[in-house]
Amino acid sequence: MLRASVVPVVVLGAALGLTGCGGGSGGPAADGLSSTDTGTSVASSLGTNAGASTGNSTGGNSGTTTDTNVAPGGGTADSGGAGTSTTADTGISSGSGSNGGTTTGDAACPDLSRCVDFTALRIAKYKDNKRAAASYTFDDGYATSTAIGSIFEKAGLRATFYIIPGVIPADGWSMWQALRDKGHEIGNHSMTHPDFVNTVMSDQQLDTEINGAQRLIEQKLGIRPQTFAFPYHLYTDRALKVAQQNHVAVRKMNLGDPGYQFAFFDTDHGTDLAGTLVTVNRQLDEVVKAGGWFVAGGHGIDGDGWSPVTTEFLQKHLAYAAQYSSTLWTDTFANVSRYRLCRDTVKAEVLLQSSTQAYVRLTGTYDPAVCNAPLTVTVPVSIPSGAALHTKTADGTEVPNWVSAGTAFFNLRPGDKISLQVVPATKFAK
Repeated sequence: MLRASVVPVVVLGAALGLTGCGGGSGGPAADGLSSTDTGTSVASSLGTNAGASTGNSTGGNSGTTTDTNVAPGGGTADSGGAGTSTTADTGISSGSGSNGGTTTGDAACPDLSRCVDFTALRIAKYKDNKRAAASYTFDDGYATSTAIGSIFEKAGLRATFYIIPGVIPADGWSMWQALRDKGHEIGNHSMTHPDFVNTVMSDQQLDTEINGAQRLIEQKLGIRPQTFAFPYHLYTDRALKVAQQNHVAVRKMNLGDPGYQFAFFDTDHGTDLAGTLVTVNRQLDEVVKAGGWFVAGGHGIDGDGWSPVTTEFLQKHLAYAAQYSSTLWTDTFANVSRYRLCRDTVKAEVLLQSSTQAYVRLTGTYDPAVCNAPLTVTVPVSIPSGAALHTKTADGTEVPNWVSAGTAFFNLRPGDKISLQVVPATKFAK
């Protein structure tokens, strides 16, 4: 339940965070991570002579796109006019656009460092180089959670459900297993939903409410909850420390990230549903503009649970959010939290480079048990006309990549490595 009209923020640190259902004072100040819109810059272990003797080139309209927030599967950029070009010693010239790349005079880029700027390897701020992120969370485990899940599934999305395992009857776990099997996150909302500030708890009681609840959910569903939400957004330093020890993320009131906004999906923090819808949509606009993280918190729908919204409310909001599909990454609270944590502890580096091939891997001081999902790597490229960027694993498995506005993107799991080559497009065309 929610208690006071306080807008919370999420923290990302050793464990990332944001507090549970409703308003409230929110406990201690933020101790998490913050990030900038430009993403995480990373250093290459190799230098590059790209541009070392490159002359200026001019030409007609290249047709290069300017939006770098393009997800995989986008088409090629519009071709510009052929133009005339002046070529320096490197032979780089301008011409018609091709997937946003810059045309060079070499057919297949015999010197890879002239086509791929490895000194500018970066990890994108959000998955698939999306500008902003959104997560939708629903507390207390009401019966209409299945209906909520269906609404998100029809939109091609997944939500996070924070459940109270200590009050779930023996025959009630199948509902949560079904939601979990469909890709929704099942999170930990404590064993019995206590007020962690105003309830006196022994160390054993605290462990039962937080870690015991996590163990019970794992026992019943076969998955270990990765995130925790404090009931009422209330917690002590002591309780927070316990929750952070075994959870990747904890919903928390403060982050210190101006791009983050928590949206209350209820009527307790507004006048009516119509007014609330206007408010949360405006918040989403602001988050996308700022390149931040939109986290919604609700309970049940259609008369079920504390201060419920309606099916229509969710459908209208998700329809509104769909306008940002090319720039907004919507995923569970755990998945976005994990990405935000790992992007700041992982770096991309070049392991080996010859004149025609390079190897890139993600390394760093990360926890492999946490950073086990792919991150999006970006690197500036100049792809010759009639050639293409080829990315594959050590065993030859193709790794999808896409190019937009002179930048290549591909997803790579921390600890893995891939090879990069620029080869004639027909060499590996299907």
